[in-house]
Amino acid sequence: FLSDARFKARLPHSIAIENWRYHPGDSLAWAAPTFDDQPWEVTYASFTKRQKPESMWRGIGWFRARLVVDSSLWGVPLGYTIVHGGACEVYLDGNLLCASGRVATADSVEQSFVERNPRTLVFPRHREHVVAIRYSCTSTDDITSLGGDAGLRFFLTGDLNQSIQRR
Repeated sequence: FLSDARFKARLPHSIAIENWRYHPGDSLAWAAPTFDDQPWEVTYASFTKRQKPESMWRGIGWFRARLVVDSSLWGVPLGYTIVHGGACEVYLDGNLLCASGRVATADSVEQSFVERNPRTLVFPRHREHVVAIRYSCTSTDDITSLGGDAGLRFFLTGDLNQSIQRR
């Protein structure tokens, strides 16, 4: 992961987290940083008509990314945004950071909501972290058939105050 100086040098551009580990289905145990996700498929979290996880998308699933964070970023309030077509919950090291909408397996229960404002992310004082995203999008086929992106994209946007000002 980028050091503070390199990270700030990339601003005003954000950094997209890619190469997520993905598994269809739903279990809150998958938020735990100690959970073994090595057997999971490595994929992009962005779905298009031609690009979906090989292990199938069934309307709900989890994405996990392991990050090695430079000590200069520990305890520093950073901004992040998540763009998606459904509902999600974002966890850092097993702790819920935010919920955007209501995650569900049924269209009648799922509530889609996208927060466009940057959210706060503060990495605790250790090198390795896990970002886990519980995601549902029950209308994936409808969105992708129209040429849309039904998956999600997660961006670290740097200094929180600068992220808010750019928004």
